[in-house]
Amino acid sequence: MTERTENEYEPRLKTRLDQIEQRIAAHGVAGTLDEPPEMLTLHETWADSETPWGIVGEFARDQVVGLTQEDFARGTIRVLVPCKLVLCESIRFNPNAPAPCADGGIDRARTDDWFPNPDQEAYFASGVAPHPGTAGLVGATPTLAYRLGFFAAITVEHGEGTIIDLNGFRLSCHPHFALQQRFHALIELANQPFIPDQGPANFGPELRPAGHVWIRNGQLGRSSHHGVHGNGMHDVLISDVTFRDFEVAAISLNGGRRIVIQDCQIEGTATGIPVLGTYSTARFVRLIGRQRLARADDWLDDAGSGGSPGRSGVQAARAVLESTLQELDTAMDDMFDYAAGKPGTTPPAIFHNVSGLADANPYGIAIHARGVLVNAFLCNGPAFGQVGDAARAYECTDVTIRRTNIANIRGAVREVLALAEQPEGDDDPRHGAPIADAAGSLFRFFGLRSAIEVSDGQPAEMDDAGRAQLTLLGAAQIALADLEHKMVEAGALAGALQAARIPASIVAWASSGQMRLGPVPRRPNLYRIVGQNKTRFSLQANGDSMFHVNKGAVGLFLQAVDGLTLDRVVVAGVRNSGYPGADLPGPYTGPSDGGHTAQGRQVGYGGADARAVHVGACSHVVMRHVAASALASDFGSAHAIGIAGGSIGVDAEDLVVGDVTAGRGFEESGQPIPVARLPNRAPEAIGLFVDRFSLDVRTSGIHRLGVIESAWVDGTRVARIESPSP
Repeated sequence: MTERTENEYEPRLKTRLDQIEQRIAAHGVAGTLDEPPEMLTLHETWADSETPWGIVGEFARDQVVGLTQEDFARGTIRVLVPCKLVLCESIRFNPNAPAPCADGGIDRARTDDWFPNPDQEAYFASGVAPHPGTAGLVGATPTLAYRLGFFAAITVEHGEGTIIDLNGFRLSCHPHFALQQRFHALIELANQPFIPDQGPANFGPELRPAGHVWIRNGQLGRSSHHGVHGNGMHDVLISDVTFRDFEVAAISLNGGRRIVIQDCQIEGTATGIPVLGTYSTARFVRLIGRQRLARADDWLDDAGSGGSPGRSGVQAARAVLESTLQELDTAMDDMFDYAAGKPGTTPPAIFHNVSGLADANPYGIAIHARGVLVNAFLCNGPAFGQVGDAARAYECTDVTIRRTNIANIRGAVREVLALAEQPEGDDDPRHGAPIADAAGSLFRFFGLRSAIEVSDGQPAEMDDAGRAQLTLLGAAQIALADLEHKMVEAGALAGALQAARIPASIVAWASSGQMRLGPVPRRPNLYRIVGQNKTRFSLQANGDSMFHVNKGAVGLFLQAVDGLTLDRVVVAGVRNSGYPGADLPGPYTGPSDGGHTAQGRQVGYGGADARAVHVGACSHVVMRHVAASALASDFGSAHAIGIAGGSIGVDAEDLVVGDVTAGRGFEESGQPIPVARLPNRAPEAIGLFVDRFSLDVRTSGIHRLGVIESAWVDGTRVARIESPSP
């Protein structure tokens, strides 16, 4: 292994950040480093200038900017110039919220809905000319990034240097906002949440990542997704920050360079989450559906469309969608009232999260290659580049995590089975696109199909005979798809607006009481609509409600990093309560037998597993004094420290592992442990796991503290402190 001088890049990073702070103090209004200068107040500055509300532009260059609750009242604070942001009080992000009702419920005649308003130039529309107050500032014009709502409380959209001093206070989301905006990061280190061509919508053609950012000294609290998130950022220091009550990850950084996380406390994922992923699906359907209604109205009102073929079909489909969305609105408002504690309310079963834990894959800290963290575990190795899951040129470099604790990462990962329409004459499941709506949310043909006998009360969109039994959510997805198909046929929907991926054959199936879906004889993972032999669908598993590959709960998730240092890191209290995978699709060895099309080398179901530390497809790794304990998977396997994915050059010393349990949920619930067969492997509890693809791995000083044990399966317990690479 080529040795790297530990922290060789940190003096340069720290010097640069110190220079930024000194420059801000020198160029700001009167003050010194010992006596901070007077702070700019954003909402007053916006009121007195031509700069749109939300834009931190030239008026703030090299200044100290104080942040108050009022500054966040109308939306995201977009930082476009080097400056220092200082919290002056604890903030609960809740922009454009409707006035609360006296009984604690939601105003059902509201106009504000926690969403950018059309008059907000900083967020809403695209193609608007630059505002005079932002002349010359890249990214100061409205963008597509906010088309699905306020995805962040603060965005840093430049690389010249920004300090975010939490000043001992807490930045968090109001519980109402966290419920209504299901994708959100408190701090986004870019101008948009996804790189171009990724995500549930087009967020814009250009990613402008942040650089030379220091986040420090305070707390980041409730968020429906992340505390800090970013793609392609560089020179980032996060220090002395406590994270809690996030639903997906405290920190998730993809494709970064020169990142230091030190003296941080990750205190746990949110509990008491009132809704499942179905509520997020409903919010997207509602938003996109109303956009389609407006588009249909514009086309129907056009004088030239009076005699257009397909006009009557568009009108009829439009009326159905509008009526369905009104019913869906009522159900969603009922869910809000229940979550807000309004007396006498009952949650709709389609949305209600009985466990209160995240049904997606939760992480403490995730450092990953550039782009979305939704596919299989990355892997290098002998078949590098041949499986479609190879790490991409180590898109993260020089990452240090030190003196940081991660605790209480909890999840109840849920599997959602998908059907994918197969191209005519092609039965290969790898060639079929999952049936999902316009935002990428799966149409839920099947309810919970775990390998054990459990019920979560979640209604599906299809009965056991294969006939449609639509919920309000499914009806809205079908109505939206029907309108889109009718508009495409009539020439009213083209260009950037594409039809939903729910095919016309499924719309017809859902609208008919006679048609049903059934398995193809001798091919249990293939379905067809009875009476339509040419329409076939493959059954695909191992995914969540957005068809992300299920990987389980992970405390510290590190992938595709070249130059990784872990020093005095403790991960404790990772637990996954998710059920085993369904055995209906097959063994999940790959996409041809029920597995996810993007599961790569992953064999079997992965959503029930738990990992404290996962180092995958990394190189030049130094691990010192890393401890992993209190790790449990109720129905899957548990690995305290894993070195996998063809990692190369790992030097690990003084590791502590213990209190690792796997499969105990079978015994505690009285459920019979199924025969250990794919897609569910025998639960195994392992202290240190090294896979067969990883090379040049050296370990010394492995200490066991506490039990390492798994449930009995086929008369055997799989539990060991170390699984060395052969």
